[in-house]
Amino acid sequence: LEYVTHTWNEHRRREGDRVLLAPIVCIVVHQGPGSWQAPRRMHQLVQGMEELRALRRYVPEFEIIVDDLGKLSDEALALRPLGRFARLTLWALRDGRNGDALLATVAAWQDDLVSLREESPEDTVTLMHYIVRVSGVRSQQELRERFERAPKAKAVMESLIDQIARKSEAKGKAEGVLTILEARGLAVTEAVRQR
Repeated sequence: LEYVTHTWNEHRRREGDRVLLAPIVCIVVHQGPGSWQAPRRMHQLVQGMEELRALRRYVPEFEIIVDDLGKLSDEALALRPLGRFARLTLWALRDGRNGDALLATVAAWQDDLVSLREESPEDTVTLMHYIVRVSGVRSQQELRERFERAPKAKAVMESLIDQIARKSEAKGKAEGVLTILEARGLAVTEAVRQR
C-alpha cells in the first residue's frame, strides 16, 4: 500500500494536472526457501475484516500477485517469454543462494550462459557476480569445482573470474600510480583520477 500511494503521489507531483490515478498492480517475485506463506490480500492484514463485514468497503483492499520462483521448474522458467538475461536472472534468484541447488540446475542453463556471454558480456558479469556473492562459495576453486558437471558453464565462469582478476589487477596498478603522483606532490583532478 505504501508503494502504491508513493507512486500515485509521484505521478501527481510530476503531472500537476492529473485528475485520475493510474492503475497499479503489485507483483512480488518470491525467491525465498519454500513457497510464499504470507498474506496476498490487504484485508488479511487488517484486524476485524472477517467479523466486521460492513466495514470492508471502507478499508483499502487489493491483492498482490506472487511470482513464486521456488515452485517453478527449469522448464517452466525457460518457457517464459523473456529475454535470455531476464530468464537467467530468475534462475539465479531461485537457485543462486543455495550452492547445491545451483549445482543441480546449472547444466540446464549452460547453453543460455554461453549465449549470454556472446550477446552481452556485461550482463554475464553481473549475473556471475551475483551468483558468487550469494552462493556461499568460499573460493574461486570451490566455484570451479561446483561447475565441473556443466563444462560450458564452467568455461563462462572461468573466463569471467579471469576477467574480474585482470580488472582488479588493473585497478591496483592505477591506485599505485595515483599514490606515487600524490607522494610527489602532483595535483590529480577528480576527472583524471576516475580516468
